[in-house]
Amino acid sequence: MLQNYYSVLFILFLFSQTVAQKITKEPIPSWVTRQNLNQKAEYPDKSNGFYYLVFNKEDNLSLQTTYTRYAYKILNSQGVQEMSEIDISFDPAYQKAVVHELTVYRDGRPLDRLEISDFKIIQREQDLERHLYNGQVSAINSLYDIREGDVIDYSFSIIGYNPVHEGKFSNRFSLQYSIPIEWYRYAVTFPQDQNINFKLFNDAPEPKTIKQSGNTTYSWEAKSIPAMLYESNAPGWYDPSPMVELSQFKNWNEVATQYSKYYKVSNSEKEWLTSEIEPLTKGLSKEEAATKLINLVQDEIRYLGFEDGLNSHKPSSPKTVYERRFGDCKDKSFLLSELLKTQGINAQPILVNSYYGSSIKDRSPSPFAFDHCIVQVQLDTNKTIFIDPTISDQGGKFPDIYYPNYEYGLTLNTRTKNLIKFSKPKKPEIDSKETFEIFEIGGAASLKVVTKYKGSAADNQRSVFASSTIENMNQSYTDFYSSLYPSIKMEGSIETVDERDTNVFIVKESYLIDSLWTTPTNNKSYIVAEFRPMSLETYLYPTASTNRTMPFYIDSEVKYKHHIKVFFPEAWTIENDQTKIENPNFKFSQSINYKNATLDIINEYEHLTDFIEPADVSTYLADHTKVQEGITYQLSYTKNGGAMLSENDSESHFLTNGIMFFSILGISILCWLLYSKIDPVVTVKPDHHQSIGGWLILFAIGITLTPIILLVQFAKNPDFYITDYSWKFLFSTNLKLAVLAIFETIFNASFLIFSIFVIILFYKRRSSAPRMIVFMYAVVCAFQIIDNAIILQIAPEDYTVADRQNIYFDITKLTLRSAVVICYFLMADRVKNTFTKTYKKQAWDTESYPEERKIIATDSPSV
Repeated sequence: MLQNYYSVLFILFLFSQTVAQKITKEPIPSWVTRQNLNQKAEYPDKSNGFYYLVFNKEDNLSLQTTYTRYAYKILNSQGVQEMSEIDISFDPAYQKAVVHELTVYRDGRPLDRLEISDFKIIQREQDLERHLYNGQVSAINSLYDIREGDVIDYSFSIIGYNPVHEGKFSNRFSLQYSIPIEWYRYAVTFPQDQNINFKLFNDAPEPKTIKQSGNTTYSWEAKSIPAMLYESNAPGWYDPSPMVELSQFKNWNEVATQYSKYYKVSNSEKEWLTSEIEPLTKGLSKEEAATKLINLVQDEIRYLGFEDGLNSHKPSSPKTVYERRFGDCKDKSFLLSELLKTQGINAQPILVNSYYGSSIKDRSPSPFAFDHCIVQVQLDTNKTIFIDPTISDQGGKFPDIYYPNYEYGLTLNTRTKNLIKFSKPKKPEIDSKETFEIFEIGGAASLKVVTKYKGSAADNQRSVFASSTIENMNQSYTDFYSSLYPSIKMEGSIETVDERDTNVFIVKESYLIDSLWTTPTNNKSYIVAEFRPMSLETYLYPTASTNRTMPFYIDSEVKYKHHIKVFFPEAWTIENDQTKIENPNFKFSQSINYKNATLDIINEYEHLTDFIEPADVSTYLADHTKVQEGITYQLSYTKNGGAMLSENDSESHFLTNGIMFFSILGISILCWLLYSKIDPVVTVKPDHHQSIGGWLILFAIGITLTPIILLVQFAKNPDFYITDYSWKFLFSTNLKLAVLAIFETIFNASFLIFSIFVIILFYKRRSSAPRMIVFMYAVVCAFQIIDNAIILQIAPEDYTVADRQNIYFDITKLTLRSAVVICYFLMADRVKNTFTKTYKKQAWDTESYPEERKIIATDSPSV
């Protein structure tokens, strides 16, 4: 095998030497249109490193020549790196390359850089990873001394069209690319006794038509074309750029007729194939023989193609492919069709496209509309099925074998009139079941996983395991779960069961998790165990922007069921639940069922389409956010032996909202009563009244910020805004703590409203403000002291010595601060002179206040 490999390399080396002289230098053809460079053109976006000043292609059918001219300006170092190499590709089997010019403009001055000897001929084979050799070579010229600001201008012609097309021309080109273009032109010139049909897409303009010297020329020109910005994850068939298709084929029948003649075999070759496979199919039914032959071509004829020259569209003979044991898609399809015919099965090759999907029906008739070849089978029941012979390790029995949904195809026979529509194949399915057995609370657990892959999902997994060692698979699967369970260890090795006849592939895994349970960092009084459908999460977290203008691709063949089963050592408090989320593009359901110390969580997810319209992406993402909110499931257990609880990541606050609502309602009524009823008489004469100032400015800042700080704490601190899950946890683990939390919630809500009430009194300078401020500070201080004392009594184990010291220190600071504020508002003359407004209008009468004396405005207490 290695000797054959080096032989091929040696042949390719000799081949590259023989074609080295096929690139020449010639003047610019007289029939092309030239455009002067506009070197002053500027485009603000420099992210690509360059932009085109000229992008010109012209086809001359009479001369079988394609002329190309590129002129582009280098903008930065990225452009120097990417665009300092000229690459001219051609197939030496039927083409030759001619270079016309190569000029570098620096500061507007032309520098002639055309030297044929600078071009090196290499054979790149860009499809080598796909096991395809197209025979093309590249003339490479790595330009020297290219700098930022240079303009590179070169043109060349490729002479010769592929003879396999027998002089019929087809082409497809865009009028806008991802790089800005200052001047664009495409033209095609053909004899007037011929015809070319054109089709316009995405508002592409009509061509300019010129007839002269017995030729017709269609041309398209455009100036100052901005870059087309493509969004990520758009479907392969989607291209919003203005597009033009040209074809000399009038209809699909002409395409099928011309290329079907390459799929003919002689009677002698048919007889040879029949004799070769007879030992393999002897004694088998037609269906069994067909399955045997399909597996033979898929698995024993390796995928490898030499697609140079005629071989691009002409297959090798079935006898040759069978003997050499390799071929490309058309070779394998041709061979399989002929082998199935030996069993009396009506089979023939059909051309398809693996990217265009249903959009191919809008394409112009052309052989270039296709990039793949498979087999079409007409069953005795008049049902049509398809077989892709390039898929290896495929399961199932004929005729129930999966095929990708290519949407449309062109059957290669002379009777074909139009494209044939594919019926939708059965969706692949994945059914994964994870079974946890918890040995003890806070301790270890076992995990057994059984995943069934059906249809093409089984084909994929069969291929994955066939191409990797079991040691690598063991490590890969363990690493997958270790992100959630770091201490997980695989027990034994992965087991697989291949039910190939029904195309079901089963993977079995077994693990031991030493530490299923973890302790939350913010509360060490309980432990949690987390469960989530990790293998399903790939589909549940789509990455996309809601501001899209292009469709968003999704895999239409996703159908996944994920089942988590948990066996407990004792009973748990778990509520059953059902969730359904339906969207035009996907559907999701979740069921949570608990019975007899066993928990079942079943998540089912399925895509319903293969792409999403831009206007629907935001809804698609929003619905996935709803799925994400409930996909993680937690079990909680207190360390002091309290009852277990379940958490299903919902963040509802029903109880908290209810407590806060009634608290706010009650305190609001109280504040109104205080506002209208508490109305102390003012004893300070009007000429002594003062505005808010002095130390009151500092207090004003503090009291104004108080409700804002409280609202922030409600939003960010779970101890302030308690979830329903947390309430359930508190009531089931520590009833006293739960009751205390209710009082804390009532107090916090009341404090929020009362602080706003105090702010109103303060800025209105009501005479009741000092009393309310004193009352508020006294109550807050007292509540904090009592609250912390109760907490230390109810849950002493939750607080270390350092925690207790911090609590005592905070209470001391609060007490001192409250004492200062209370004394100030009770005794300061500035307070008495400032808060002089009453609810009811007060008439000043000196006789009513015989003890009144003049109060000097000062911030010092009265003595």
